[in-house]
Amino acid sequence: MYRLLFIAAATVTMAMANDPAVTGTWQSQSKPADSFVIQRTGDQIHLQEMDGTNVKSEYTCKLGGQDCDVGHGEKVSLWFNGPVLVELRTHHDAVVKRRFAFADGGNQMQLEVDPINPPGKQDQIMYVKK
Repeated sequence: MYRLLFIAAATVTMAMANDPAVTGTWQSQSKPADSFVIQRTGDQIHLQEMDGTNVKSEYTCKLGGQDCDVGHGEKVSLWFNGPVLVELRTHHDAVVKRRFAFADGGNQMQLEVDPINPPGKQDQIMYVKK
């Protein structure tokens, strides 16, 4: 039993070690007023989406793909797909998938926005760590 618990703990620790360093303040290169403040603590992500000093969105959710109620009829699911943080956001019937890919030693983040329902044009925005 103890061996099984040790193996499970080691597996979780190794998986977390392979996840990218997402914590930081990320500023859009194309629209400097837009930014994200992301804080990872263990298996949770706290995310603020900013427009200048105005908070557009803020939530804290666990990783692992479970639905997290963020208020106003909106739910978010978060998980890592390799080195990419994936967010699935549902608001009533609208569904948007966002992929946060980190590069350049953790100094750049590419955000891919993919409207699933209703279908829409995919967008990519580059952010730099402040």
